[in-house]
Amino acid sequence: MSIKQFMAVICAASIPFIAVFADDAKPQVAAEATKAAAPKFNPEELLALIPEFVGEYVDGEKVVKVDTAVLKKGLKAELDMAARQGADVKPEMIKQMIPRIGEQLVMQKVLPLAAAKAGFKPDLQKIRDDLAEFKKNQLKGNEEQFKQFLKAQGVETEEELIQKVAPNQAIQAYIKSIEDEVTKLIDDAAVKAYFDAHPEDKKYYFCSHILAAFNPENPREKGTPEQEAAALKKINEINAKLKGGAKFEDLAREHSDCPSGKQANGKLDGTYNPEEKMPKGMMVPEFTDAFNALKPGETTAEPVKTQFGYHLIRASEVYERKIEDVDAEIRNALKNEGMQKRIPSLLESIKKDFQVKVYEVK
Repeated sequence: MSIKQFMAVICAASIPFIAVFADDAKPQVAAEATKAAAPKFNPEELLALIPEFVGEYVDGEKVVKVDTAVLKKGLKAELDMAARQGADVKPEMIKQMIPRIGEQLVMQKVLPLAAAKAGFKPDLQKIRDDLAEFKKNQLKGNEEQFKQFLKAQGVETEEELIQKVAPNQAIQAYIKSIEDEVTKLIDDAAVKAYFDAHPEDKKYYFCSHILAAFNPENPREKGTPEQEAAALKKINEINAKLKGGAKFEDLAREHSDCPSGKQANGKLDGTYNPEEKMPKGMMVPEFTDAFNALKPGETTAEPVKTQFGYHLIRASEVYERKIEDVDAEIRNALKNEGMQKRIPSLLESIKKDFQVKVYEVK
């Protein structure tokens, strides 16, 4: 398991604590709401709908049934919380969930066996090394935090965590080997065929801007009326220089309060299809609408106000990609397409090999 994956686990584990602290910020309101909200369902009645076993598989000559103990334990905590918050969870929701979750539970048991059968075994020493690095760099050697981390993973010791993680590492290695097989099949001819088949992806343009922030020290914070007036004065002065013949890139580099100014002459990350323009949700609505109203090569005539400040927004000229510019991008797209075809057939083969059965919900 990589450090990134360990960090993802920590972030996920921290969510319940964040929720508690958020409630503490308004204890009286939360207490009143708890008193007023009568439970709309009984968690125990819903848990009783989940069968003891969800499916089975064959390991060698032995039929192994997969129980729901872990599922019920995790679901109980979620249902208890939902009941306290006044949510209404219907029995139908649980019944619809069981087959999908049941298949996942069975495959969690089967996939490590399939990986081992294909010759992929967990590298326990690598897991230990990754965990040691994680403790050193992310937790700064804090043993108390590490104990909390272990508890969040449902284990008590480091060795238990290693054994819990090990099957996933073998599965990842198995999937990586298939990914490598798919990648080897992607030659230059396949890249050219993909490039020629997607002419709409060849042309692109990008967005640049100059920002006069309401609060330059922290652009995400709302500014005072005085700061807003100062930002408007600043952007109008920049706009006057732009209309007087100064280069947009030079002004962005010298005056913009956005890091993109000094880093990229105002150019923002991402490119867009001139026909489709900037998708909604990429930026705040006022910014997106102003950019999409521009033709390639145009700049907003007047500043655009958003929650961050005043912007001068520019749409670049339209450029055309060469195949070498997007070679890596195309190979990645072809790899993803190949994996989308291989993985479903692989899973079906594994299910057949291990005689996987998911029980019907009665």
